[in-house]
Amino acid sequence: MSVAVDTPGAVETAVGAEIDGLGDARPGIAQTALALARLMDDPKSRNQQPAAAKVLVVLLDKLRTAAVQGRRGRLAAVRTLTEKGGGA
Repeated sequence: MSVAVDTPGAVETAVGAEIDGLGDARPGIAQTALALARLMDDPKSRNQQPAAAKVLVVLLDKLRTAAVQGRRGRLAAVRTLTEKGGGA
């Protein structure tokens, strides 16, 4: 059985745009989100789509949280260096 490679569907395209740049911190979660998006686009997977949608929302939230924490971590480091340099 050969598997045809189709163009990304609407959900996969939207998820790809949403996670662009967010997946750097958690690439495994980003790829899982894309896999779930492909499932959402597959009309043969109607029975699994409600559960996949719930998991997809959770994974997207985790990616956003990881991206924000990464930015805060760098900002906190800069603040610490600035405070040490300013007080000396």
